[in-house]
Amino acid sequence: MSNKTYAMAIRDVMAEEMRRDERVFIMGEDVETLGGAFGCTRDLYK
Repeated sequence: MSNKTYAMAIRDVMAEEMRRDERVFIMGEDVETLGGAFGCTRDLYK
């Protein structure tokens, strides 16, 4: 079992769902550049 922070786990789930379903997207302030709260969305646009 790997050790992950809550932020890492949230990011992994968001990335997985975006890969699984093309209708899933994330919107909000600082989503791309700063990664939102705790960096959870950083680089998901890639």
